Amino acid sequence: MQVFLPTSSGRRNELSEETANVDLIFTLAELTYYHVSLFNAWSCIIRGTLLYCDIASLLP
Repeated sequence: MQVFLPTSSGRRNELSEETANVDLIFTLAELTYYHVSLFNAWSCIIRGTLLYCDIASLLP
């Protein structure tokens, strides 16, 4: 998710530090979101595999 603030070049110089902080916060939020969703995907795969192995071991 890219966030672009519509600013002229003069205002961009005034807000450059604040904009950098906002960009950093959004980048950290993106990384956290992707990390959590990737972890959830892997845990679902692992749990599904373990459940399948449990069911398979019960079959004659």
